Amino acid sequence: MNPSLLVRRMYVVANHILPAQEAKDDYEQLDLFSLVEEEEQREAIEAQEKEKESRLQNAMLKIQQKHGKNAILHGTSYLEDATSRERNKTVGEHRR
Repeated sequence: MNPSLLVRRMYVVANHILPAQEAKDDYEQLDLFSLVEEEEQREAIEAQEKEKESRLQNAMLKIQQKHGKNAILHGTSYLEDATSRERNKTVGEHRR
C-alpha cells in the first residue's frame, strides 16, 4: 500500500455463498514430501471435527430458537458493561 494515498473506505464482501452440502472441496495442493496415508488420516480427522462442529452449531441454534437469543451467551455477556443481552431484546436497535 502506498502511504501517500488516502484510504477512505474499505469493504469486505462475501459473494456466492453456498450451503456446506453444495460446496465443492475438489481442489488439492500437491506435495512431494508428505505421505498419502498421513494425508488421508488428517483429512478423516478434519471431517470428523467439521461434523462435530456442525452438530454443535445445530444444537445451539435449536436451543436459541426454542428459548430465545439470550439462552446461550458468552461469559463476557454477563459483565457489568456488556450490551449483548440488551441488544438481543431489540429489533433493529429499537425496543420491542
